[in-house]
Amino acid sequence: MRSTSLLAALAVVTASALPARAAEVVAAAPPPLSFDVAADYLGSAGADGGALSLGLRLQPYRHLAVSLDLGYGLLAASPGVDDRWWLIPSVAWVVPLGRLSLDLGAGVGVGTVSGYGSWSAYVAGPFDPVWHTTAPAARLHALLELPLTRRVALFARAEVAALLPDVAGTLWGGTWLGVQVGLL
Repeated sequence: MRSTSLLAALAVVTASALPARAAEVVAAAPPPLSFDVAADYLGSAGADGGALSLGLRLQPYRHLAVSLDLGYGLLAASPGVDDRWWLIPSVAWVVPLGRLSLDLGAGVGVGTVSGYGSWSAYVAGPFDPVWHTTAPAARLHALLELPLTRRVALFARAEVAALLPDVAGTLWGGTWLGVQVGLL
């Protein structure tokens, strides 16, 4: 949570430093369709690592956005390594906050968690885990977006996700930093 607070403070300070003319540019409606890429700190019980995500976002209305995220993460877990893939569509309520906007959302999709005995076992056989689970996945997220231009925005997202029904065994959380680029 400490890193999420720091990210939010950075976004507020950066937004207040934008010149008045930039505020006019970004005050226009956001692009209805955008692409995003993000990097993440990923954490789970007894495991830490990182992840990458690619996504599409459609915002048909001022207060509604839908997105589709494809992500991959690697976590160092005692005694081995976990990897996680997910494809999760989400819906979010968008709250304009001056130059910033806040998304509060949830989604359900599919995810996988695989376990390897060691890093060398993962490198030698990334598609040959000791154990593997594919199941429905659910996610809750909060996203703070800072438009830089009419088509480009930075965002910070905090999320918690899990495979269902084994929420206790597969729960993970993430703090993302990303760039969103308008396509339309």
